[in-house]
Amino acid sequence: MMKMKRICIVLMLLAIAIVFDGCRNSAQDEMELIESLAAMHQEEYTEEDDGYEPIARAPTQEELIKEHGVKLKRSDYDDGDYEISHYNKDGLLTKHEFFNGELIVSEYVYELDSTGNVLKKVETEKDGNSIHEFRYDSKGREIERQFSYKGGEPQITTYVYDDKAHTKTEENLTGKYVTHYDYRGLDEKMISYNEDGQQDAAVYYTNDEAGNRVSEEASLMGIKVIDKMKYNERGQLLRKDRGGLVEVIMIYEYDEKGLCTSFDRQKGTLPSKVLYTYEYY
Repeated sequence: MMKMKRICIVLMLLAIAIVFDGCRNSAQDEMELIESLAAMHQEEYTEEDDGYEPIARAPTQEELIKEHGVKLKRSDYDDGDYEISHYNKDGLLTKHEFFNGELIVSEYVYELDSTGNVLKKVETEKDGNSIHEFRYDSKGREIERQFSYKGGEPQITTYVYDDKAHTKTEENLTGKYVTHYDYRGLDEKMISYNEDGQQDAAVYYTNDEAGNRVSEEASLMGIKVIDKMKYNERGQLLRKDRGGLVEVIMIYEYDEKGLCTSFDRQKGTLPSKVLYTYEYY
């Protein structure tokens, strides 16, 4: 069970960050969709004392939702299910409705600091609350995250940054994940270690001159996965080809505002398609 949990965590870390909050293809395919959409996000480092050269990057979907005043996003799946995500004028998700034969509703309330960082997020469902709490350093980087699931014991994740070594270390009860990045702040590799301190996985990244991640090569418990990515002129992910144990093609389309309008997963064990539509304030 612990090995399977670590496999899930490492697969989610292949793409590092989540772009669509609450966007999933199906219950079985949720993790792989999150991983795929996360590749749209590229970090930008501008702190002069870090010694990084700032790079241009494509805006995240959250940023575009805020910029264009999106109030509703509807996600339609080819199995007949659909979701409606509600946003406030700060671009934060406030309500999520998932229709899969039974309506599931989640509502979100936030506490922000003076710079706009989320300090606390409370998710309410009919059977209880889940609470996320965050702490940041002086540069606005996350250093701790606590998650309490419906009254249970809080799960704590910490983040430690070494600017000289160009590393970020994420640690929780299942082990730790050390990300190495280059002079631009772009990820080069991620090494994971289990709770006994033994290395059990590695992911290597390649970035182009514009800062787009163009390949990922992962090795996890003898399983190899190789991803190749292509981008549009805005720097948004257009296509991801996955090779290895299972071949998968993921294709993304966008509207004139840059908002994602479709995600098409071809081949593999769970081919599927999602269509997105938007309403504005």
